[in-house]
Amino acid sequence: MLYMTIITWEPAQRDAVAKRFATVGAKHPAGVKLLGHWIDVNGGRAFELTDWPPAVDPKILVETSFAWSDLCKIEPVPVMKAEEMMKLLPKV
Repeated sequence: MLYMTIITWEPAQRDAVAKRFATVGAKHPAGVKLLGHWIDVNGGRAFELTDWPPAVDPKILVETSFAWSDLCKIEPVPVMKAEEMMKLLPKV
């Protein structure tokens, strides 16, 4: 399952977020692949696309996010390619 995680922080937290990311980085459970990480050029947000194999319990996503919850709001969103979604929808 693909997850697009939206990470937001308050402007006052910017330096603390940057420092932690530089020292700790974005850690993921074994088996989870990081497909991309983007930073909003306007500041205050980052986006991370990860691929979670079926064997990885999605509850770990919450536990992993908790390490950043003092600085950021973490919003994992399950996503799929538009073409795949269109195949699942009823034909109109």
